[in-house]
Amino acid sequence: GLSASKLKHLMISPRNYRWNEDHPNLTVSGSMALGTAAHTAILEPERFVDLYKVYEGTRRGKAWEAFQEENCYSEILTASEYADVCGMRDAIRSHPAAARYLQNGVAEVTIQWVDPSSGRAFKGRVDWVTVVDGRLTLVDLKTTRDSSPRKFGADAYRLGYHIQFGLYVDGWYHLTKETPRFVVLAVESKGPFEPAAFDVPEDVLMQGHEEYMG
Repeated sequence: GLSASKLKHLMISPRNYRWNEDHPNLTVSGSMALGTAAHTAILEPERFVDLYKVYEGTRRGKAWEAFQEENCYSEILTASEYADVCGMRDAIRSHPAAARYLQNGVAEVTIQWVDPSSGRAFKGRVDWVTVVDGRLTLVDLKTTRDSSPRKFGADAYRLGYHIQFGLYVDGWYHLTKETPRFVVLAVESKGPFEPAAFDVPEDVLMQGHEEYMG
């Protein structure tokens, strides 16, 4: 099935899509790895404790090599990276507008469906699914450089987040016949780790739908 990331490549051109399918990026940037660690710490805290280990020293020499060997099945963070992840976690969890969506729910929910009008197969993984104020809500967690509404909104459009949001809402509807609310929780990746909660409006979801279906 087509995921949101694959759709973005396909929307550039079929050649771009094929190139990225044939040449997957096997390297993960430091910011991406830190974002993944923050997702785990915020949404799956027990898994975070099991999966991540902290190395206090410099990453060279025999001590570092021995630590890597002892923790070969774990993800390793430096002390400063761990502090940043905990800062993001604590900021979101203590922010009233964001925390209300994280009190109860299920993390990392995979959905797969076939769009009846086009016959296309799609897939996605929703960060968090919950019920707030009696309404089913899909939650997406984003780490960002700037969580202010204007800057985050501009970055979200530039990065094509609306395509992902529209795709997930459509997928959920196709599977359940229920239209969910969609909320984005954003947190800055550096101190003071400013958090924010955004209710994605219908027109943004519709634009995402129109772009990926086009």
